[in-house]
Amino acid sequence: LGLRGPISALIRNLLWLLAFNATYLGIFGFVPRTVGSVVYSGILNTTFSSNMLKTIPLLDSDDENRTTVVSLLSALEQESIDRNTTFKLSDFATVTLGYLSIALMVVMSRYALIVFQKVGQKFDRNPSSRGQN
Repeated sequence: LGLRGPISALIRNLLWLLAFNATYLGIFGFVPRTVGSVVYSGILNTTFSSNMLKTIPLLDSDDENRTTVVSLLSALEQESIDRNTTFKLSDFATVTLGYLSIALMVVMSRYALIVFQKVGQKFDRNPSSRGQN
């Protein structure tokens, strides 16, 4: 490979590489996982949502012999734990929930901005009769 130039250029380039890699991991890995875990613990991990999910057929059942989506996912998660894999299904679900929550927040904020603009235009078109005699 060979190095040409001063060693300070190599160190500078190495530090830039580390900075970009850390930024990439932070933006695309850490932030969605943190948002997903906050959304899960704050909204989805409640008694109301668990009771609501139990009403959906084939999703969850009290009968242990019945195959449901929850039992399949639990078996898959247990197999990941037994094999000591790095990336588990629960991590994937948390990151996915984080990305979906961030996307929903962006869409909702965009629609809120549109609504505020339309309300502002409505008030601008209808001048009040204050001070006009």
